[in-house]
Amino acid sequence: MSEDQSCADLAPIKWNWFVRLIWFGSIGFFQYVEIARYLGGQMYRPFFGLHAGVLFALIMWFIAGAIRNIAQRRQARHRPST
Repeated sequence: MSEDQSCADLAPIKWNWFVRLIWFGSIGFFQYVEIARYLGGQMYRPFFGLHAGVLFALIMWFIAGAIRNIAQRRQARHRPST
């Protein structure tokens, strides 16, 4: 099996883990920001962090999907037809 084939086999798995990283990472980041805000003496807004994390993850997911689609179209355009 060639190097290109092994990378192609892992492409869907890499995409799934990238999406999970976006979702969980962004939610965790915004929850951390809210806890730091609370420790600084301000009001704790737990659902703001969750809401902001979900929105950010959704936007990043769409951007990543657009980048993936552009890359696939570019590959298909440059692929020699047989």
